[in-house]
Amino acid sequence: MPETIVPETVEVTENTANPTGDVSELRYPLNRTEYYAAEVQFCVYRVNANLGSDEGNAETSAEAQGEVASTTPGQTQERDDATEISLYLPAGLSFNDGVSYDNVNIGMLGVAAEAIAKGGDILGTTAEAVKDFASNLSQGSGSSAGKIAQARLAGSLGEEIGGAVSGALRVKENPQTRVLFGSVPVRTFEFAFQFLPTSLLEAETIIKIIKTFRTELYPEGIAKIGNTYNGYNYPDVFKIKFLYDDKEIEDAPKLLDCYLQGVQTNYNPSQMAFFKDGKFSEITMALSFTETRTLFRQDIVNEGY
Repeated sequence: MPETIVPETVEVTENTANPTGDVSELRYPLNRTEYYAAEVQFCVYRVNANLGSDEGNAETSAEAQGEVASTTPGQTQERDDATEISLYLPAGLSFNDGVSYDNVNIGMLGVAAEAIAKGGDILGTTAEAVKDFASNLSQGSGSSAGKIAQARLAGSLGEEIGGAVSGALRVKENPQTRVLFGSVPVRTFEFAFQFLPTSLLEAETIIKIIKTFRTELYPEGIAKIGNTYNGYNYPDVFKIKFLYDDKEIEDAPKLLDCYLQGVQTNYNPSQMAFFKDGKFSEITMALSFTETRTLFRQDIVNEGY
């Protein structure tokens, strides 16, 4: 067994960020320096889902939930009991924007529909397409157009027949592939932090930070039956801001409201070392977030997301 390293307990030093020693101020590191002037701030907000009056239900009232009353369903309100968490801004702040496109085979009927949609005459375009197909088909196997027409007709009778005719004639109809806009993926974000406590107060603050994130990750159980719950309340959302010297960084894109998807913690990842009071000497934490909806162009142009 390797020898356990026992670091000396570091004395609590005066800290300018939290001079009262109040652990409810969740910040790391507690002693701010010029380097740590850049921060990422997490604050929990509740989405108002009250579609009607529910004043008599103490379990779901605004007071019981610790939230500011909201008048419009779907609005987010900062919870009275929520604590802002300010952590140093990790290196390598990454934003992945992208959209998806689909390859679609529209065939000759699709080509005709495409022409119609671009302003063509529906009757004239359809009649012309039928006339061309009949003319090509009448040419038989004596021309390329005739072979393609025969292969297309055989394909309408089934995949096996169409494949057989296409193979015998040694031709294949152009599937008329088009690239069509698909969808907008939801953006996701990853943050990784390393905690190296330098005081008992800082060690206690780190533990509370981790517990807060783990608590907000999970949904609240509702409608208790016996020893279990019959349903869930949605977890609350996070508003995430990037700050420098307590001012929002304008050059970085903003984030929409986010759900916390994952919290991964690793205690003493480098070495099995403890302070004399049993506190871990090193903790790492990785957070995974997903935005609550997809972006539109207007979000970027008008709002800076």
